[in-house]
Amino acid sequence: MNRYATTDFQKRADATRHDFINIAAGFSALLLLGFGIVHSYHAAYTLGLLEFLFGSFFIANIVYLKRSKNTLLSSELFLSNVAMITLIIFANGGYEGTGHIWVILFPFVALYLQGEKRGMLWVLSHFTTLLILTYFIYDGILRPNYTYALAQQSILAYFGAVILAYMNEKLKRISYEHTLDAHNEITSVLDNMQDTFYRTDTSYRFIAVTPSIYALLGYHNYELIDHSLIDLLTNEDERDYFSTMLEKNSGHIKNLEIKISHKNGDNIWILVNAHRYYDLANRFAGIEGTFKDITEQKHYQVELIKQTELQEQRISEGIKQLRQKDALMLQQAKMAQMGEMISMIAHQWRQPLATIGAISQNLKLSTMLGEPINDTLLNEKLTSINSHVNMLSETIDDFRNFFRPDKEKNDVVLDDVIRKAIDVLESSIMTNAVEITLNLHLKTPIKSFQNELLQVLINLISNAIDAFDDTQVRRHITIESFHIDHAFTITVSDNAGGIDDEVIDKIFDPYFSTKEIKNGTGLGLYMSKTIIEEHCQGSLSAKNSEVGAVFTLTLWE
Repeated sequence: MNRYATTDFQKRADATRHDFINIAAGFSALLLLGFGIVHSYHAAYTLGLLEFLFGSFFIANIVYLKRSKNTLLSSELFLSNVAMITLIIFANGGYEGTGHIWVILFPFVALYLQGEKRGMLWVLSHFTTLLILTYFIYDGILRPNYTYALAQQSILAYFGAVILAYMNEKLKRISYEHTLDAHNEITSVLDNMQDTFYRTDTSYRFIAVTPSIYALLGYHNYELIDHSLIDLLTNEDERDYFSTMLEKNSGHIKNLEIKISHKNGDNIWILVNAHRYYDLANRFAGIEGTFKDITEQKHYQVELIKQTELQEQRISEGIKQLRQKDALMLQQAKMAQMGEMISMIAHQWRQPLATIGAISQNLKLSTMLGEPINDTLLNEKLTSINSHVNMLSETIDDFRNFFRPDKEKNDVVLDDVIRKAIDVLESSIMTNAVEITLNLHLKTPIKSFQNELLQVLINLISNAIDAFDDTQVRRHITIESFHIDHAFTITVSDNAGGIDDEVIDKIFDPYFSTKEIKNGTGLGLYMSKTIIEEHCQGSLSAKNSEVGAVFTLTLWE
C-alpha cells in the first residue's frame, strides 16, 4: 500500500508539471510569435526568424506532451528551449537591456521540473554558459546593450537564485517526504487493521478500500472501486434499510448489523460504521467507515438460542417429571396415611363395637333365659348403644375432614390443631400407654392450612409413639407451643432414646424408613417437611436431646 501511496503522490506531481509545461510553453509560444511578427514588420528579419523558430519549438513541445504523456522528456525539451532563449537574450541584451534579468528565472524552472539532482545539472550547464558569455562581454567579443557591471551583477543574482531555488525544492521535498511518511503510516495502520476501512463518493461508490476487504468479501480492493456500496447488500429490504438509516442519522451509522453479499454468493453478517466526510470547501464528499465480519458471532448467537431453548425444554420436562414424582409421592403418602388412619379407626371402633356387641348379647341372653327386661334397663342399654354409635359417627367425620383438601389458607389456632391431633390418636396413645404433656401458648389465629398441619402433627406424634417399641422406659411425649419474635414454634419431644446419629441426616429423604418391621413407607417425614417448607413456608427439623428425639416445627408471621 505504501507503493500505491507513493505512486499517487508522483501522479499528482506529474500532473502539476504537465499543466505547468502546457501553460508556460503556450504563453512563451504566443509571446515569441507575437514578437516575431513585430520584429519582421520592422525589418528585423533575423531576430523575427529566431522568435518564430523558438515559438514553433514550444508549440511542438505542447503537441509532443499531449500525444506521448511523457512529462519528463517534455520538461527536458522545454528546458532546452528556455535555456537557449535566455542565453541568446543575455548575449544580445534583450529588450532595452533587460536580457541579464531573464536568466535568473532559469534555476527556478529547472529545479521545479527536474528536481534537485537533474535540475542542478541543468543549472550547472546553464551557469557555465553564462560565465563564458560574461567573459565574452568582458573581452568585447559580445556587445549587449548593457554594461559588463550589469552582467557581473546578473551572475551574482543568478548564484543567489540557484541557492533560493535549491532550498525551495529541498524544503518541498522534505515536506513531501513528511507528508508521504504520515500518509504511509496511516495507510499501514488501515491495511493491517482487522476491520475493513472504506470511503465512497456522494453516490456511495467506493473510491478507497483497504486490502482486508479480500478476506471479508473475496474482492480485491481495486475490484470495488467505482462500485456502489448499496449494491453489495443482499436484497432490496436491506438496501432500503441502510439508505434509510443513513438519511435518518445524517450519514452517521454506528454498529449497524446488516447482511452483505460475498463474491462467492454467500451472505455474511457485517457490522457497519459510517459517517460523512467533507472536502476542503466544507462540501459533502461522501461517507467513510469500517466493515467488521460478525458472521461467526451471529452463528454463535443462533446456536446459543437453540441451546437455550433446548435447555429450557429439558428443564421444563425435568420440572414436569419432578412434579409428577412429587404428586405420586404425595399420593403414596396419602394412601399410606390412609392405611394408618384406617388402622386407627379400627382401633377406635374396636372398643365401642365390642361394647355394643356385649350389650346386645346380654339382651339376647336375658330373652332366651326368660328373664324379665324392664323399661329402665332397656333404656339404659339403648342409651349406651346410641352413645357408642355416635362416637363411631364422630370418628368417621373426623377422618373425613382430615382428608378434605383445603387449598386456601384460613385462620388456624395452632393449639387447637395440636389437640385435634391428640384426639385422633387417642386410641393409639391409650393402647401404647403413652403419657402426653401439653405446654401450649399459641391461641392467636394465624393464616395457614389446617388439614396439612394436622397431618404433619399426627405423623410426628405417631412416629414418637412408634419410637417406644422395644423400650422399657416410662413412655412420655411432651408437646410445646410458643411465640418468639415473628416465629410460631411447636416442638414434639420424647424419651425413647433418640435417632441413630448415622441416619439422622437421612430421615427426611423420600423412602427412607427405620420401621421396616411395621411396614413403614419412608414417606411420612419427607411429605411432612415438604408440606411445612413448600406449602406453609416454614421449617421442620430434628435433633437429639439427652433422652430422645426433638422435632421442631416453625411457621412465620
